[in-house]
Amino acid sequence: MISVNTKLLCLLGTPLGQTLSPKLQNETYEALGLDYFYFPIEVNQKEDLPVILAAVRKMNFAGFAITKPYKIEILKHVDRISPLAEKIGSSNTVLVEADGSFTAHNTDGVGFTVSLMGQLGQDNLNDKTLCVLGAGGASRAGTITAIEHGLKTLYISDVVPEAAHALIKDINDRTDAKAIYVDYQDKKAIADAFANSNVALNATGVGMLPHLGESPVDPSILHPDLFCCDMIYNPAKSKFLEDAEQHGCRIMNGFEMFLRQAAAQVKLWTGREASLELMSKIMA
Repeated sequence: MISVNTKLLCLLGTPLGQTLSPKLQNETYEALGLDYFYFPIEVNQKEDLPVILAAVRKMNFAGFAITKPYKIEILKHVDRISPLAEKIGSSNTVLVEADGSFTAHNTDGVGFTVSLMGQLGQDNLNDKTLCVLGAGGASRAGTITAIEHGLKTLYISDVVPEAAHALIKDINDRTDAKAIYVDYQDKKAIADAFANSNVALNATGVGMLPHLGESPVDPSILHPDLFCCDMIYNPAKSKFLEDAEQHGCRIMNGFEMFLRQAAAQVKLWTGREASLELMSKIMA
């Protein structure tokens, strides 16, 4: 039961109809015996963010999560940014400090990279070439963290060319990796990038509501040497992953990443550890 002492947490973004975060977070707090409550807030336009954040500052919030499309935008509205979030250039987690100030963190990148290496059975990504569709906040987190674990070459494409170019510039200027632009509208260029890669990542959001049953690529460009990942976890198997499986590819959805980043959020907000075993049981 919520009381005046309950610590509040929320998820900001749009659309949120598919999110499983409230179930995972609230049942985790209940299992840990913590008086916390997590709920979604649809933010339909970025102009509404300052109003909502001003209200958060006035209430009993321990922090909040950020999802599409505000993981980059949120950095304009916080008081400080952790070194990792600054390097990535996006945040999915904000901690409300004791003095009411906001500190931006990022738990997405580690969630993706640790999950990927585990599925590949490797402790680094030195031998991988990654083709990434989507250059938003989650893509930034995944690519920058993957580079820190040995990834050397990336192809990056986004329906908004400026977003792809911005991420590519950050990678090429700040890391030893080589990022190459691919025109999202050029089907041959996308096909060539897939042919030259052994890992492909869908970070566009295409495949979940409101684009359920859609894929960002023509399935004909998929090949068995590709390990295909999708940051989507609901549905469990997106159209992109269904097509990949049918073409002999190994696949990974966003579920383990979802659990790992959520466990890191719980640690930041409460100081308590939440095991993957516990969280997996909650979502079973």
